[in-house]
Amino acid sequence: MMPWLELDFALPLPDFELKVSFRTTSSVLGIFGPSGAGKSSLLESIVGIRKTARGSIRVKGVTWLDDKTTLPAFRRRVGWVPQNHRLFPHWTVRRNLLAGRSGSLRAEQASKDFFEKSVDLLEL
Repeated sequence: MMPWLELDFALPLPDFELKVSFRTTSSVLGIFGPSGAGKSSLLESIVGIRKTARGSIRVKGVTWLDDKTTLPAFRRRVGWVPQNHRLFPHWTVRRNLLAGRSGSLRAEQASKDFFEKSVDLLEL
């Protein structure tokens, strides 16, 4: 069975270098550990917003990061919710929830529906 997730990378952090070497066929994964252990940095590397990660990241056989490839974060199609309660603190809740949604007229109604469903789901 092809691995669902393959990680083999290093990420320099202020207090230590995070080194990850992991492979799984499961599409569900829990990450836990003490504060400062690198959990958020690990997820940020997978998502593609940590630009200093070096090594390889592959999802379902597709290379997201290696010596020749760096797939941009917006092409990784990963849902990610940061620990911070607001992604962009100068934006409204509505604008934060709709960040990354298409700005076309046809998408306007879909965005309205998405926003309303998100507010209900998250009990905001």
